[in-house]
Amino acid sequence: MKWQDLTTRELEALDRSTPLFLSIGAVEQHGPHLPLATDSLIGAYFLEELDRTLGDKVLILPQVSVGCSHHHMDFSGTLSVSHAAFQAYVAAILHSALAHGFKNVVLFNSHAGNQAVANLIAEDVGAAHPGCRIVLAGWWLLVGPELRKLREGVVGLDSHAGDLETSIVLHAAPDAVREIVPGDHLCTHTFDWASGDLLRGERATLYRTMHERTCGSGVAGDPTLATAAKGEAITTYVIDALSGIVADLTGTE
Repeated sequence: MKWQDLTTRELEALDRSTPLFLSIGAVEQHGPHLPLATDSLIGAYFLEELDRTLGDKVLILPQVSVGCSHHHMDFSGTLSVSHAAFQAYVAAILHSALAHGFKNVVLFNSHAGNQAVANLIAEDVGAAHPGCRIVLAGWWLLVGPELRKLREGVVGLDSHAGDLETSIVLHAAPDAVREIVPGDHLCTHTFDWASGDLLRGERATLYRTMHERTCGSGVAGDPTLATAAKGEAITTYVIDALSGIVADLTGTE
């Protein structure tokens, strides 16, 4: 169910234990082959599939499509808001939704640059609503073990516009993918302790812009490895994991 598609009476009649899902994404460069909306496209697509799978067991809030992307501002087209503005805006949406009596919220993140501030949002909103359960789920973290198996034998890091994200878009919106040009997709290395990607976290954080991380390509990973079949498999992993969260929150199978 979509929050904005319901009438006020229809929404009033819903079970207040129904989990609310809020997608937070980004509008930022994703190399020469993926659209600026990639992160938001991925988040919206996964929740569309969850809605199609679970129907009235979930309630999808309107997406927050522009996130915290200041580290991408060297690239044309990137939109970004400050962490403070993002935190205040997203928290206000959740506060207003919970004011209507709902008890379960899943903040669903599809942009790694949102993850730190999203943790703050979850903590603040959770503290303000002690009778509610607030969940933060980044899609790549939610299915990390499955993704690692999917990429067994692959050399190199994958954190932005690479194998994983390109595979998802090839499956979800193939017409959105432009020509994938081979290049130096391993230009992300720095100190060993600061090296990481979507599947292997950094041991310590060294701030670098995405331009610095990718030697100007905007791509961290190898999109030439991407396939629609891989994107379909990732989608199945994510929907299964989200369905498990819904079952746990509602006490259903």
